Amino acid sequence: MNLSSVQQIIPFKPFYSTNTQIMKINSIFNQILRPILRPQFLLILLMAIAVAACEKDDGDEAEDDGHGHSHSHSHGDGEYKATISIASPDKGMFMNGDQVELAVNFTSDETVHNVSVKLINLTDNNEEHSFESHVHQDGAYNYSHMHTFNVSTHTDYRIEAKTWGHDENGNIITNTFDFHVMP
Repeated sequence: MNLSSVQQIIPFKPFYSTNTQIMKINSIFNQILRPILRPQFLLILLMAIAVAACEKDDGDEAEDDGHGHSHSHSHGDGEYKATISIASPDKGMFMNGDQVELAVNFTSDETVHNVSVKLINLTDNNEEHSFESHVHQDGAYNYSHMHTFNVSTHTDYRIEAKTWGHDENGNIITNTFDFHVMP
C-alpha cells in the first residue's frame, strides 16, 4: 500500500460536539439544574422522601392468630384508632348447655368511644345477644357477658365486636370469632 494514497484517518467520536452545543448545554445546566442541586433544595427533597416513607397506611390491617381470632387495627391520620381483642370464647367448640363468657377488650391510645358486641347464630341468622353503648372510656373498655347455649342441632356462632369514634359513618373497627355448638 502506498502511503501517499492513504487518507488521513479521523477517529470516530460518537459524542462529538461543537462549541455552540457545549455552550447550550452549559446554559441549560446553569438555568435549570444548578438551582435544583443547591443544598437547601436537596435537604427539602430528602425530608419529603423521609416523611412519605414514614406515613402509615390509611386502611385496616387484620392479623389472624391461627385460632380464628383476628385483631383489627386502624391506622391513619385523623381517624379513630383502637384495637379489639376477643378474650372469650377462646376455643372453637362447645356443647349444648355450656355457659360461656363473652369477653371483649377494647383498647385505644386515646378514648374508646362506642362499642358493640353481638352473638349471632349463623345457622338461622338470629342475634342471641346484643350490646351497644357509647362508653367513652379513657384507654380501655372491657365487656363481659355470660351466655348459656340452648341448641337442638349443630349450630355455628359468631361473636362480632365493633368500635367507632363519634361518627358512626367514619372509621369502624371490627373483630369476629366463629365457633360451633354441638347438641
